[in-house]
Amino acid sequence: MEPPLKGIKVLDFTRVIAGSFCTMYLADLGAEVIKIEMPEYGEVMRYQPPVKNGESGFFITLNRGKKSVTLNLKSPETKEIVHKLIKNVDVVVENFKPGVMKELGFDYESLKKVNPAIVYASISGFGQYGPNSDLPSYDLCIQAMCGLMSMNGYPGMTPMRIGNSITDYMSGVLSVVGILCALRVRDSAPEGQGKGQYIDISMFDAGMTMLENSITRYDITGEVAGLIGSHHPSAAPHNIYHTSDGYVAILIIDNNSWKRLTKVMGRPKLGEDPEFATIEARLKNVDRVDEIMEEWTQSKTSQEVMEIFNTHGFACGTVHKVNEVMESEQVSAREMLVTVDQPQLGKLKIPGCPIKFSETPVQIGEPAPLNGQHTQEVLCEMLGYSAEEYEGFKKNKVV
Repeated sequence: MEPPLKGIKVLDFTRVIAGSFCTMYLADLGAEVIKIEMPEYGEVMRYQPPVKNGESGFFITLNRGKKSVTLNLKSPETKEIVHKLIKNVDVVVENFKPGVMKELGFDYESLKKVNPAIVYASISGFGQYGPNSDLPSYDLCIQAMCGLMSMNGYPGMTPMRIGNSITDYMSGVLSVVGILCALRVRDSAPEGQGKGQYIDISMFDAGMTMLENSITRYDITGEVAGLIGSHHPSAAPHNIYHTSDGYVAILIIDNNSWKRLTKVMGRPKLGEDPEFATIEARLKNVDRVDEIMEEWTQSKTSQEVMEIFNTHGFACGTVHKVNEVMESEQVSAREMLVTVDQPQLGKLKIPGCPIKFSETPVQIGEPAPLNGQHTQEVLCEMLGYSAEEYEGFKKNKVV
């Protein structure tokens, strides 16, 4: 069967992470994604390490399966080209600072006049309105301002960034959700009456959705979430513990499981001890809970802890390094590593698609494009420009 988004065309004005991650998934799901880049230089992520033979692993991961078209967005001739593209596509995605696309003449209000059915998604740091909407932003700043950073780290330490650009990735995923919903609304309308719409995604908003229960906790109790390391305000034990050869992640969220665990550990009296018998008591004595757990885990290997926990139905995870994850049977079984044959670089492993369909499986095979690799194809074959007109665009530095 055809992939889910077969026939959907996307015009991609994105760069860096959030927008590119969104359009990466659209490409994974079968959409034809036409990425607009600057002539000669291309998108900034093409130069982010690791780089080998002139190709960036960062760019390759985020832009697999797309077509690259170079356009000088400030050239007067580009407006006509973009309008022709808009008539041929279903979706526009951009993540410039608010106002930039309007200055260029490619904002939603302008482009929906060309194609009223267009679905247009904008991703930005703080959204298209609000007192902070004009602020330049990257994930580090967003994690600081949305509250995530204030919860990440250990007491007494400087607040820390979560280890990856999580608000970029979350806003990218939320953009995909919004786009798919807008396409469904458009395509569910009576024939000829379907209209597109505008989608405003904020990295700040996305970050706030990941504050877990800290908002309601403050509203209910007045407690302000702070730095608690790998602890959790609603569960104990909930931490990373040393073993004889590494680390394991352990959590218990209910009292009955705690009682069962203490029996497995050979200390059943702890399950009835008033200082540990309830979640509230364990949270009050969390440091002592950690001492008890680590005393037990340090006498065993990580694998032994995993086997004991799995046998008794408790959640547990060995702390793996990236190379160990890549070599795991789970990754292989789930096809979460795929190999692409990248121009100039050769065969390279990249993350697979985590969305698994029973009838329309995702196939990732196309590498990320070279800068401008598909410019002539798109302009001449899709838009109908002649070879002479294309050469004129090149001469005038339009493409």
